[in-house]
Amino acid sequence: MKGNSYHCIMRNSFFILFVLIYGIAIHLPGQVSCSLSHQSIKNLPDSIRKIRHLTALDLSYNELNSLPSWLSELKELRSINLSGNTFENLNTAFRQLSMLPRLDSLIWNDAKLIYLPFEINQLSQLTYLSVSGNALIRIPPLSKKMRLKVLNISDNLIDTLDASFQHLSNLTELNIAYNPGILIDRNIQILSYLTQLEDLHIGGVRSLPTGINKLNKIKRLKLSSMGIQDLALFESFTEIEELSLNHCPKLDLAKSFESIAMWPRLSQLELEQFTSLQIPFNFKKLLSLKRLLILNSCISYLPNSLSDSKVNYVHFKQIMLSEEAQAFARLSTIASLDTLLLTAVNCPANQWNLKGFPSLKHLEIQDCQLGQIALSLPSLQSAKLGSNPINCPKGVA
Repeated sequence: MKGNSYHCIMRNSFFILFVLIYGIAIHLPGQVSCSLSHQSIKNLPDSIRKIRHLTALDLSYNELNSLPSWLSELKELRSINLSGNTFENLNTAFRQLSMLPRLDSLIWNDAKLIYLPFEINQLSQLTYLSVSGNALIRIPPLSKKMRLKVLNISDNLIDTLDASFQHLSNLTELNIAYNPGILIDRNIQILSYLTQLEDLHIGGVRSLPTGINKLNKIKRLKLSSMGIQDLALFESFTEIEELSLNHCPKLDLAKSFESIAMWPRLSQLELEQFTSLQIPFNFKKLLSLKRLLILNSCISYLPNSLSDSKVNYVHFKQIMLSEEAQAFARLSTIASLDTLLLTAVNCPANQWNLKGFPSLKHLEIQDCQLGQIALSLPSLQSAKLGSNPINCPKGVA
């Protein structure tokens, strides 16, 4: 509990559930969030209505098929998660949700939704909507009153965006990945009218239309499960600050780095799910890059040219390092590197040698099953090895 915020997580019997909820209703005057996730609930307990200051309610992955008639009594509710619950009447459900005056976040993933009713426009106060992992074919016409800032419609069957999409003038973050037919020129033209859009996630397609360059004002781009071979179509995306490449097996990184070398604002690069990752020599051409994250991959090669980069933050998570990669030897040559995070990293025992690293100030090693590690880090200020934080004065080896 922090300040006037309280968290209630139900994991036991309904008897405990009723007692706890009743106690919260009487004694806790501040904001309350309540999680009833994965409890096989078929009907929302009536006692929930007693929580006078309930602001967040997680009902995900239960057996609900409707909402109670008293839901509108939760006047302070701002966020509700209905993921994994398949409702009988969506029109009624959305009308009930629209009676929550402060509701600004709705998550309804993995619920076998085949449509969104027009009543969604009655939730004009929503700023966050996620309906990922359903069977949606389209999004209904949207009102100009909609205030959405974040929209996740990934992993559906959407191939057409209604022209009203361009009315989402407040939208800053959009995830349309894994909708096989969505990346067509007509849809891209509609998205190009979203002047506030900064964060875009696309994926699950083999190729991209040339019109994709109409979206070149975004700042954060994530590409997942793409069949593309390079990033030539993105050369004009010079506003990009963060780029994430997730499971793009045909992607030629050397060619791709040439295409994005002129991005003046690129500060973070994330590479994920590469089966045999070889960082090319021209990595050093990413002159503005400060943060490098490599996740769920096998690293087989890191170049000597890392020493010419300006990277100051590296995070390896769920990584297999080959002996040929000489990962720590290569990383130690980056003069600007001051933070190194290693999470679930597997590499030959003789490679666990963290020496050099002239500017490294912060080191964290988690879940790496270390038997022994050689440390000699002249600038280290703090370290966390396993679950035990260790404060290291400057100069301690």
